[in-house]
Amino acid sequence: IRNKLERELPKKTFFKLCEVAQILGVSTKTVRRWIRRGKLHAVKVESSWKVGRKELLDFISERSNWLLP
Repeated sequence: IRNKLERELPKKTFFKLCEVAQILGVSTKTVRRWIRRGKLHAVKVESSWKVGRKELLDFISERSNWLLP
C-alpha cells in the first residue's frame, strides 16, 4: 500500500492542514485533533502547521483502511 501512496501523493515535502484534510477526506478540524492528540506529527512553520510527506505516508500506512480519493 505504501508504494501506491507514494505514487499518488503530490511530490511535496510539506502539506498544509487543508491539503491533508482533502487527501484524507476529513475536515481540517479532524486533522488538528489528530495533531493535538499526537496521532499525526506536524511542525509549525511561521504561523501555520505543516505535515511532512513522510509523516503523512506513515500515518496513512498505519491505517490501512484509508483510501486516497
